[in-house]
Amino acid sequence: IEAGAYRFSRWKNELARRELRPRPTQRWKPLIPHPEMMRALTSPARFKVVVAGRGSGKSESWKRELCRRAWSPQKVQGARYGFFAPTYPQVKNLFWEDAKALIPRHFIVGRPHETELKIRLTSGATIHFVGMDRPERIEGIDFQFVILDEYADWKPNAWNDSIRPMLDRIGREGEAVFLGRPRSRNHFYRMVEDFAKHPEKPEWDYFHWSSRDIMNEDVIESAMDGSDARTFRQNYDAEFEDDSGRVYYAFKRELHVEPVRYDKTIPLVACFDFNQAPGVACFAQDQDYRGGRPKVAPNITAVIGEVWIDSDSNSEKVARLVAKQIREWGYPPKLYLEGDYSGNSRTSSSVKGPDWDLIRNTLDYELPGLTIISRVEPNPLIKARVIAMNSRLCSASGVISMLVDPSCVKMIRDLEQVSWDEDGEKIEKEHGGVLSHLSDGLGYFVERKHPARAKSIGGAKPM
Repeated sequence: IEAGAYRFSRWKNELARRELRPRPTQRWKPLIPHPEMMRALTSPARFKVVVAGRGSGKSESWKRELCRRAWSPQKVQGARYGFFAPTYPQVKNLFWEDAKALIPRHFIVGRPHETELKIRLTSGATIHFVGMDRPERIEGIDFQFVILDEYADWKPNAWNDSIRPMLDRIGREGEAVFLGRPRSRNHFYRMVEDFAKHPEKPEWDYFHWSSRDIMNEDVIESAMDGSDARTFRQNYDAEFEDDSGRVYYAFKRELHVEPVRYDKTIPLVACFDFNQAPGVACFAQDQDYRGGRPKVAPNITAVIGEVWIDSDSNSEKVARLVAKQIREWGYPPKLYLEGDYSGNSRTSSSVKGPDWDLIRNTLDYELPGLTIISRVEPNPLIKARVIAMNSRLCSASGVISMLVDPSCVKMIRDLEQVSWDEDGEKIEKEHGGVLSHLSDGLGYFVERKHPARAKSIGGAKPM
């Protein structure tokens, strides 16, 4: 494919002309006919695995194909079609409203069933919309065609335990399309490597294309600025990345450790994670970069200090040390508290109450007159927090937006040594329990203030 041949900028006039042609409903906007997409739609394989980048048309093209097949004359009496996603809310948000808009009203029998998420058609077929957190809704019945979306997020055994048996009823055999972007080298990766890519398995076929083939260069550049390199390759180039090893792989001591100083004219953030051994907190500020390196962003997250109590700690002791450091530095205009949401229910002392109450009460007492604002929100997914951290450390375009002061020796150790477990899904909590707590606390703040998904659509959230 010629570089950029299928980008929207080259196709917008042709798409506008195609909009004038008759369409089943107004929802059928013209799509760019990427060759790999078209090959997937016409492949005779029974099981198709489609790995394509964000915004590349993979889900939209197969939504339409399933609806078209379902309203057409059926070879199997009472045929069943299915849109499947990891959870009930996902299948409802990703497919339900779109399917109702894609199917002409005269093909629908009665009204779509809003509770059971089911549409009956004049062809005799029925379309089911199923979240695999509730597979009992469809277990035990056969399907003739199903789409398994966001398959990298499925439970590893769902295909063999729940879906494949539905497609293997003699005389009513069905087909499946697996859609997704890579997450790690998990069950989706193994399906690609062990089945979809093997020509000696004629039931299977594999299809791959990148967002770069479809999206304009300015959109891709914006996405690169809003994501770390590995996540960009996963989400936009649709490449499987090995998530084993270091969690904060973007951190390099020679690039990210540089003197950064407290600025008492701007807000200060104290980030907490809850643990008795060690007890930890760190200090961060979003401040203007004062150095001269061209690859460092004009505005950075500066990690300027840390609290560390080796053993026999609790939230009150940590808060006292936080207050002591602030008194030494001088009051900031505001102090923001960020960290682990579980501190709302976790209790350092059954007498004194939840951790966050202890911290707030201690800081109010130790720092009279200081404006203190709690910004503690429900914890993000681990991967979302890690992606935000790596993106802030170094974007896919090579811009550094986080620096760590050399005095933060425990934070530096965290960023260099924290690793994934053997499945690449959870942060390893071994190493004597001393690693990950500081970087976890910082990560809650970074993900809320600088989520990777937000940079490409308008920048950071307000403080």
